Amino acid sequence: MDSEFGVSGKVKGTLSLGGVLGSPQASGQVMLPRLTVSRKSRRCSPPDRTLIIDEVSVTAGLDEHQFFGRPVTAKVAGGPISTNVTASLDRGFHIALADVRIHRLPLDRVLVDFLCDGYAVTGPLDLTGAMAFRAAHTLESLSGDGRFTIGRGRVVGAQAVKLFGDIMRLGETVASVLGEEVSSPLEFESITATYGIRNGVATTRDLLYTGRGFSVTAAGNYVFVRDGLSVDMIVKHRRGQVKAKVTGTAAAPVLHVDVGGGLRDLEPRGLERELKDFLRRFR
Repeated sequence: MDSEFGVSGKVKGTLSLGGVLGSPQASGQVMLPRLTVSRKSRRCSPPDRTLIIDEVSVTAGLDEHQFFGRPVTAKVAGGPISTNVTASLDRGFHIALADVRIHRLPLDRVLVDFLCDGYAVTGPLDLTGAMAFRAAHTLESLSGDGRFTIGRGRVVGAQAVKLFGDIMRLGETVASVLGEEVSSPLEFESITATYGIRNGVATTRDLLYTGRGFSVTAAGNYVFVRDGLSVDMIVKHRRGQVKAKVTGTAAAPVLHVDVGGGLRDLEPRGLERELKDFLRRFR
């Protein structure tokens, strides 16, 4: 196990019980004023991390073989989160999250400070969507859809910096050939996308990464169980664009660049020369 998790906090509330012994019913309000999630991970330095979740409130219900939380609300790092939860206890433990809403969640507090994620970005997250899964096979059964927007921020995770740096070097090469100026490629104005997840495979067709003087569009798939990537990208400038494809895994991505209609593996020494020759046709 890469990580060890723990949860602590005080619970208060009132539940009204009813029904019969073989078919119990319950309803009421459950509150956790402050919930502390702790994590120990070899990826983090120092390895001990905590995340504070405030104002957890659950309007709870139990009917036959289903538990309801309608709604469940909380604040994570000051960002409000709400959803309607249904957990089916019959024929396995199936969980559905409907009407998920996240508003201005500061991603640095979660992805950087708590998870130490290799693909971490900063910026405020807004998300709407839905999700469902079976507890015994979470990744394989994960399904849902939604839309998210990340406001102005920066790419900071080590793996993302390497991959985005290689991709955005294409944009910088385009800019240098076309006589344009761009801001730091790791700083962005926004990231937006709609997505769908079916049986553990996430798909997007309209991811848009917008910087000052350039943009990156992406479409492709991510397979949760095997960490697999297959994503097509286009780096756009006012007078040109460069296509690229990312394959492999998120832990070990492989970047291929379309130079003159053919995909080439990224080789920094020869790439810039080939791109400059290719892009001169736009001048």
